[in-house]
Amino acid sequence: MIGIRIQVLLGLLVCALSAAPFAAHAADWIADAKTGCKVWNPQPSPGETAIWAGACKDGFADGKGTLDWLKGGKPYERDEGEWRAGRQTAEGSQTWPGGEYKGQFLDSLPHGKGVFVLGGARYDGAFLNGRPNGKGVMTNASGTFDGTWADGCFNDGKRRAAFGVSVQSCP
Repeated sequence: MIGIRIQVLLGLLVCALSAAPFAAHAADWIADAKTGCKVWNPQPSPGETAIWAGACKDGFADGKGTLDWLKGGKPYERDEGEWRAGRQTAEGSQTWPGGEYKGQFLDSLPHGKGVFVLGGARYDGAFLNGRPNGKGVMTNASGTFDGTWADGCFNDGKRRAAFGVSVQSCP
């Protein structure tokens, strides 16, 4: 998928630390080679494959299950939870080396309440379409940013921070 794929997650961490934004690829479907069951990939990367363990309805992942993402045949992410029509939804988790997201999903992206941890950064709060939106707290090497976030941006009049976008793109 990359669900919140490694490249997106690293992008989020980099952006959280005020670096340049990450490159995104067009979302697409990917099928498990053995079962043919399809899953939604909001951030595809060349050479990705997926292994779905769960029910398949009308050719799409459906119900509780586990999705393992592989790059070059090597696992790098595990997604667990609920899928509907091939998309991760409701409560679940996505775990990769060095980080994880636990919380609510919509269309395989963080959406609702959740906790995102990667390296030395942690965001706990509301998400909308994969980015912090609403009340939340991010803690990283630069400090704690507690308050209202809008489309990945925090601005309390004195300090600015970003998560999933470049700080330069924030108002």
